[in-house]
Amino acid sequence: MSIVEEVKDAMHEAELAFLDETSESRTTWMRLGGDVYLRTPLFGWRGFQANVRPLLLIPCYALGLVVYLYLISFFFGESQSAWSTICASIFLSAGLVTFLLPSRSATRAVDVKSVDRFAKYLASLQRHKRVSLLAAIALVRARSLERVQRMMWTLGVGWAAATWFVSNAVLSEQIPAYARSIHAGQAFGGLLLLVIVGIAVSSYATAIRLLYQTIDLAFIQVTEASHE
Repeated sequence: MSIVEEVKDAMHEAELAFLDETSESRTTWMRLGGDVYLRTPLFGWRGFQANVRPLLLIPCYALGLVVYLYLISFFFGESQSAWSTICASIFLSAGLVTFLLPSRSATRAVDVKSVDRFAKYLASLQRHKRVSLLAAIALVRARSLERVQRMMWTLGVGWAAATWFVSNAVLSEQIPAYARSIHAGQAFGGLLLLVIVGIAVSSYATAIRLLYQTIDLAFIQVTEASHE
């Protein structure tokens, strides 16, 4: 088997472990169909979940801060408006979520079971095969990151074009009112599409990062086990 086929098989095993799938299709066509129609959406969904999950912490942290600020104002006899307390709590909670300690945020969305499963696959290979795969996967990683970067650049160009369109076709007083109303609807549709595409690209980029974190941790785990 060539190194290209070995890398493809190893990456596919990593993807199955990352998506927590236990079954695998026997035929090439069924495997292709599963990758395109099933695993590709699931891959993006995993990234979306990882992006959204920290945002769910903001209401929890905000609730704790609201109680804390209320107790402070109660004991010191200083009255504060409920609205200002809630706004301050949400703002501070967003900061706490954004600036979490690395031990809390770096591997927050990495699944231990996925790491263990891929590590088990790597342990079944000979040591020199693992060394070759590690070098080859580094090349695949660079290709994946380049693809994500191109997506980001394309999205940035789209936002720049949308900004130009809004400023020149919607907000410009030189455009007739009836045309501006038509352009406003078109701009809203375009901006909505850009938001959806932006969420998809961000989810895909996060899934890529988590996949390679899973691969790296699995390699480290197998290397440690082999030296014991």
